[in-house]
Amino acid sequence: MIQAVDADSAALQMMIQADRARVERRYDKAGERYRQAADVAKEPDVRDRCLWMAARAYLDARDTTSAEPLLAELVKDIPRCLYGDQALWTSAALTASKGDTARAITLLNTLLVAYPRSILIPSTRDRIRALRGDA
Repeated sequence: MIQAVDADSAALQMMIQADRARVERRYDKAGERYRQAADVAKEPDVRDRCLWMAARAYLDARDTTSAEPLLAELVKDIPRCLYGDQALWTSAALTASKGDTARAITLLNTLLVAYPRSILIPSTRDRIRALRGDA
């Protein structure tokens, strides 16, 4: 663990700055700093956390244009990514809100297969039924 902290000290410093901006509700600034931290992170788990936090910050700022590529980056690393289930869930919600129900269902089915033990599984099944019109 100490080696990971040493290797990613620059990323961790940027994460702290991003956390501060988030607390101050400067979500665009937080997203930018998390993204920068992801770019310099050496450990994949630190990188993934930074990408996830950046996406969340941008979504809090109602900036889906900036959040979507970050979510896509996390999704392409599934099932290795610790935040893949949340990224898939969030991507599916954004996709469904744009009217692309088929793509949203595909993303949710991927969540079911790649993360069978995720806490999101019951909600995912319910969401798939709702999108299909079965609920």
